[in-house]
Amino acid sequence: GEIQITKHTMLSAVVLVALIVQITAQWTIYGGNGPPEAKETVEAIVNVLLPQLKPYKIEVVEWNAKGSYFLKSAPKLSTAVLPAKHRIYEVYCNPKIFNASQLAWPHVVPHEALLGILTHELNHIHDYTQMSTVQLAAFATKYASNYKYLVKYEHETDMHALEDGLKYNTTEIGQGLIEYREWIYKQLEHDPKGLAKKKVEYMTPKQIKAWMVAHHQQTNNVTIHYY
Repeated sequence: GEIQITKHTMLSAVVLVALIVQITAQWTIYGGNGPPEAKETVEAIVNVLLPQLKPYKIEVVEWNAKGSYFLKSAPKLSTAVLPAKHRIYEVYCNPKIFNASQLAWPHVVPHEALLGILTHELNHIHDYTQMSTVQLAAFATKYASNYKYLVKYEHETDMHALEDGLKYNTTEIGQGLIEYREWIYKQLEHDPKGLAKKKVEYMTPKQIKAWMVAHHQQTNNVTIHYY
């Protein structure tokens, strides 16, 4: 007789394909083809600030986006239907941040700036590990369609990164986020609209400094070793 393809069988097929990908892939926790500087920094952050991410598969992958788009994070699409601990989570890194000749403002990203912004990205990944597939889809829809929510969520993620630094008695994360924002503002000097968006969507250096002062973050007893 005819084979009836239903939504249930289609979903089962998707899950099966994802499971095959999971089983056959040769994973390392910090795999991917991304820049080694980014991989080493991700590893340092997980080891020191976010050890709760150690059970998860994280890859740093090369991202050749145009313009001033340098870093983002997301679950790997082919594994998004899997339970959280069986997914691959990807940090996308544009290699031109390490190549001054390819940048609008010809200065590579400072070491501490990379530490700060990757702590921000890894906090996104921590959020994704707490979501089911349905919750991930709902989050992605709301993030894309509700600008106020996007701004609120990105500011909260900055604060979570700052809290990680506070918890481990280090100012490196706050200073790093300040450095990254100042660096990316320089990259966007000839893009007034892009610069204005960055200043709305993420905490500014002034806001980060105010947060650090309000939380009496004056010491720097923990040093995070990275590239």
